[in-house]
Amino acid sequence: MNPTSGPAGLEAVLAPARQAAQASASLAGGAPGSPAAAASTPGAARKPRFPLRFELDPAGKGSPWWTPIVSVVAALLICAVFIAANGMNPLTVYAKMMNGAFGSSFGLTETLVKAIPLLLCGLGVSIAYRISVWNIGAEGQLLAGAMGATAITIYLPGLSLWLTIPAMLLAGIAAGALWGLFTAIPRTYFQVNELITSLMLNYIALLALNYFVFGPWKDPKGFNFPGTPMFGDNQMLPVLGDTRLHLGLVFAVGAVALYAVLIRYTRWGYELRLIGANPDAARGAGINIRKHILIVMAVSGGLAGIAGMAEVAGVSHRLMYGISPGYGYTAIIVAWLAKLHPAGLLVTSFLFGGLIVGGYSVQTIGMPSSISSMIQGAILFCLIAGDMAARFRIRRAA
Repeated sequence: MNPTSGPAGLEAVLAPARQAAQASASLAGGAPGSPAAAASTPGAARKPRFPLRFELDPAGKGSPWWTPIVSVVAALLICAVFIAANGMNPLTVYAKMMNGAFGSSFGLTETLVKAIPLLLCGLGVSIAYRISVWNIGAEGQLLAGAMGATAITIYLPGLSLWLTIPAMLLAGIAAGALWGLFTAIPRTYFQVNELITSLMLNYIALLALNYFVFGPWKDPKGFNFPGTPMFGDNQMLPVLGDTRLHLGLVFAVGAVALYAVLIRYTRWGYELRLIGANPDAARGAGINIRKHILIVMAVSGGLAGIAGMAEVAGVSHRLMYGISPGYGYTAIIVAWLAKLHPAGLLVTSFLFGGLIVGGYSVQTIGMPSSISSMIQGAILFCLIAGDMAARFRIRRAA
C-alpha cells in the first residue's frame, strides 16, 4: 500500500506546505489573523479616508418645513450682493419695498389686488402638481379666461349686472378649462410631455390675445391703442370703497377654502393624494388615472381662467395688450413655496403680491422695478436647490 494514501498520508504531505505559507504571511505583515495579515489579503476592507458620506434618503421624505424660509432668506442675501454692486444699500431697498407694499392702506390694498391672480393661478397649478402633472401653462389659461370673459362684453353687451358677471365668470372658467384640456388630452392619450405643450400654449394664447386687441375687438375710438372698448358699469366687478380691491378676492379665498375641504375630506381628494403618492398603487386600487388627469387639468385651467376674468372685469376694465405681467409664471413659485398647502398659498400669494408692489415703489429711489423679478428668480433657484439638498443625508462611513 502507498504510504501517502489515506487521510493520514495526505496530511503528512500537506503539513510542510502549510508551515511555509504561515511563515511567508508572518514575514509580509505579521502572524495569521493579525491586522497586517488581513490588510495583505486581496479584497480585504480598507479603512475609509473620509469618515462621512452623503447618500439619498432611503425613506424618501420631503424637505423639512423650514426649507422655504431658508430659501427666501438665502435669495434675499444673494440679491443683496447685486444691489450693493449697483451702488445701493440693500437694507434701504428692502425697507422701501416693505413700506411700499405693507406700510399703508393703499399699499395693502394694491398688494391684495396683485395677490388675487397669484392665488387663483397658484391654486390651479397646485391641484395639478398633486398628481404629478406639471402644468406650467397657467399664464396661457389666464389669458384664455380673460378673452372668454371679454367675449361676453363684446357679443352680449345689454345684459344686466346680475347676469353679466355670472356669464363672464362662467365664460372665463370654460375658456381656461378648455386651454387646460389642450394640455391634458395629448398627455393622457398620446403620452406627450405636458411641460412642452403647456409652455407652447402660453405663447399661442398670447398671440390670440394680440390678434383680438389689434384686430376685430380693437376699440375704434382708442387712438390706435391695442385694447377693447372700456367695459360698462354692468360689466365691472364691485370694488371696496375708493380702492381697486374687487370681488375677485372673494372668488380666490372661496376657491382655496373649497380646495382645502375637497382635498382633505372627500373621496376625490383622497384619490388625488393617492395618485400623487403612488400611481401604481392607485392604478391597482382601480382608480382611473386618465380621468383624473383630464378633470384636474380642466379645474386647474378653470381657476386660472377666473384670474383672467377678474383682471379684465376688476382691474383694467378692458382686454388689452400686456394684461398679465407674468402672473401665471410667478404662480409656479407661489405653489412650490407653499408646498401645495391651502394656508401656505394664502401666505405666499400675499407676500409675492407685496413683492410686485414693492418693486414699483423702489423706482422712487433709483432702483428699477425689475428687482422684484430678480428676487422671484432667486427664490425659485434657492427653493429648488434646498429641495434637492434635503433629499440627501449625511451618514457615518462604516
